[in-house]
Amino acid sequence: MTRILMRGGKSPFEIIDPVTTIDDNLIGNNSGNLLFSQSVFKSLSVPGTEIDVTRFITDPSLADEINEKYDLLALPFANAFRISFEKRLKAYTALIKKLKIPCVVIGIGAQTDLSFSQLRGSPIDETVKNFAAAVLDRSSSIGVRGEFTRKYLNKLGFQAVDTIGCPSMYLNGEKLIVEKKFSHLDAESYVAVNITNNQNPAVGSFFYRVLNAHPKTTYIAQDIQDAKLLLWGKPRKEAGTGDFIPSDLYSPFISNGTARLFTDVPTWKSYMKDMDFSVGTRIHGNVFSILAGTPGFVIAHDSRTLELSQYYDIPHIRGDQVTENISANDLYQMADYGPMMKGHSARFAKYKSFLERNGLRHVYENPEDADNFDEKVASIQFPAPIDAITSSDRFRQRVMELHTRHDARMDRIVARLKKVEEKLKKISR
Repeated sequence: MTRILMRGGKSPFEIIDPVTTIDDNLIGNNSGNLLFSQSVFKSLSVPGTEIDVTRFITDPSLADEINEKYDLLALPFANAFRISFEKRLKAYTALIKKLKIPCVVIGIGAQTDLSFSQLRGSPIDETVKNFAAAVLDRSSSIGVRGEFTRKYLNKLGFQAVDTIGCPSMYLNGEKLIVEKKFSHLDAESYVAVNITNNQNPAVGSFFYRVLNAHPKTTYIAQDIQDAKLLLWGKPRKEAGTGDFIPSDLYSPFISNGTARLFTDVPTWKSYMKDMDFSVGTRIHGNVFSILAGTPGFVIAHDSRTLELSQYYDIPHIRGDQVTENISANDLYQMADYGPMMKGHSARFAKYKSFLERNGLRHVYENPEDADNFDEKVASIQFPAPIDAITSSDRFRQRVMELHTRHDARMDRIVARLKKVEEKLKKISR
């Protein structure tokens, strides 16, 4: 039996209610993390392998336990090469240096502006060097999300770097089919939007034009502040700053009753099948749409969204190219999914080669193993997504959920205290 410890919030087979998922932050601040984590989990789920997830815990003191219990540490990442993640990156480096088992990084990326300024030097260069060196002492190569990140690591002196994209795009394996259902979008079209904070005014106002032109627009929320807004009505920190992201329950994206935040991959993917178009600044929000067969379009506002859109030929426009009169239908009309679908097989082959180069068996060696994983996930009844707490019934339901959650937590604390008291009694004797 091979035992793998994988970075992630929860197993694809766990049924965890949304309140607990958000309370314990099992989405790692952004529900998009669920997608690439699940894809890697699926890839490695071959017969004879058990996979546990870290719950995003990074503690170097756990190294001895990990060495004893596991055969490999798999680290799917997103935009980890950024200043705000430096503290965590240092913790991962400290942990990895203590490991005696292989450690494989699958799909890591850098985050900077659209001019890729990080290539000219960054305050986190030394931290990234230390991390990459520690990883390459325990693996054959580092899998990165795009060409910008590959060039960045090359510049820092590392050549054992494979551009594999984000594993999220391989959730369906070699299958990737996207078709436009209609020739154009109209007032009856079902459009999904995903929004990142701190966008320029032209990008921000674009989303309100989408809502005005397409009243059935659904806001697909993703981050932890979105979740707290929908769950409890807690305003985002950006409220009042002029930012365009929905910041309170009075936002038209919330008050229209369609906003959703998904805490499980299957429910999110299934929901996107019923959409006609998805557009926004969040890469995984639009990848979900593409995996569901629905046209997705990225407004690339930084290096991470741009490099992935470029690598996969996902239809996109740079955020600094968005004008005050561009519409969702304009983007829908210009979107060509031919290059993306045509190149998918070759990119998928590179992903599989990377796994094999690093000694990782994967379910795509035997299609039946991939099918078995999908069937197991499909057999599970996952909770409904989070919607807005805009009725008294919804409020009462969530208060009860919260009380139940806190009662269970107190029971665990009391049980631990009793164990400590028993140990102290034994010592005192």
